[in-house]
Amino acid sequence: MSSSITGLLIDPRHRSWSGTARRTACILLVVVLSFCLTQVRAHDTRADNDPSNDWIEGLTNRDDEACCGNNDCSPLRTDALRVTDDSTFSVEIDKRWYLVPERNVVPDSSPDGRAWACLKWIPATGGYSYKIGEIRCLLLPPMN
Repeated sequence: MSSSITGLLIDPRHRSWSGTARRTACILLVVVLSFCLTQVRAHDTRADNDPSNDWIEGLTNRDDEACCGNNDCSPLRTDALRVTDDSTFSVEIDKRWYLVPERNVVPDSSPDGRAWACLKWIPATGGYSYKIGEIRCLLLPPMN
């Protein structure tokens, strides 16, 4: 670093933070914290605008892949979830049915009584848009 930049951050004679460096560090900390808090609040409230759904944060499927990403988890309509006699789940999203791999079913994890689907997006042909690749996590309501 040049001496003029170093002088802004640390006073080389006293090896302590200068007033400018403290102000810069505080501003940077506020910006980083604001960004982080915004990302946590935005992750899965798109579907019903309810920030109390942040319970999804931290859940993983059986491959230890995080369920939530950027606005990709939403509750399912009751008629958009099917289960066959052999316990295979299917989910309807945008009038298309997706088979849910067993490793992506997260049983008894939805405290709000609804089933939720977290999508895994993949690039579409041409790479300029995305499409649903699979259901990353299917969160089931408590089974009684």
